[in-house]
Amino acid sequence: MAAIPALTIEPEVQSTRTFRHVLSVIVRDPLSLASTIVIFLFILIAAFAPLVAPSSAEGAGKTTIKLAVPPRERDWWSRLWEKILSPFPNCNAVENRPAFVG
Repeated sequence: MAAIPALTIEPEVQSTRTFRHVLSVIVRDPLSLASTIVIFLFILIAAFAPLVAPSSAEGAGKTTIKLAVPPRERDWWSRLWEKILSPFPNCNAVENRPAFVG
């Protein structure tokens, strides 16, 4: 009886065949092609995000809200904001808003 030689595939050839198979499946199916394109776009956007929207260190951790508050009411709004941000519960947080005339 003669021995049957074993078929061996080199790892490089096997990985190339796997990549080609995946590529052929992606190209054949339109939905998988569209999904692959979207995924690569997300990766591309994430890679260039620091260039698109750089962040400044000077405003880190601070929330700035700019409202058009008349100068005569700014004191009342400042006190209200301090009461809202207070770590202690305050039942009397909102006092009567001063009635400024014109």
